Amino acid sequence: MPPVLDVTAGTWMFDATVFYNLEAAHFTVPIMHIGRRGRIAAEVANEIRSTSGGGYDPVPWGWCVLELEGASQLQRYAGLLRRWSATGREHRGEAASIALALEAPLDAPITFVTDDGVALRACESEGVTATCTPQLLVGCARAGWVAANDAFTAYEAMRAARRRFVVASELSRRDFLRLCGAVQ
Repeated sequence: MPPVLDVTAGTWMFDATVFYNLEAAHFTVPIMHIGRRGRIAAEVANEIRSTSGGGYDPVPWGWCVLELEGASQLQRYAGLLRRWSATGREHRGEAASIALALEAPLDAPITFVTDDGVALRACESEGVTATCTPQLLVGCARAGWVAANDAFTAYEAMRAARRRFVVASELSRRDFLRLCGAVQ
């Protein structure tokens, strides 16, 4: 299971699946609180703007859109797409996000949040710190940004909307609240 990380520290980058999951639950807490520490790959920004009408576009909350620049980032991006045998628009946002995270300065590493299994495995093999939406929700509760019960309600709303998670899609209320530190 991916780690629950301290959402109050560092730079964060989300995959489009995370924005869709948050939108399904009408849950903007992490987008708002991460604010100016948030980064989004241009490929992800374009995807969410074209499919969700911009409802969960993080830019108004201070997130910065990053473009792939330079030969190194473009080579990493292309290499990931080739390795995944991606066709068309498939995995562009994930590959761009990972390429950008790999090029982040050592004093400002990026934590990548994704609910795409291919991307999560690539993060593990490439050495990018990554986690998933359920762990992000737990982190929000641990940080005091939201009550643990409200984070669980958002998680349940995502599941009811048939949103996908890489892991932890079957957490009970008690297990979720235990992860949040709300019950023993």
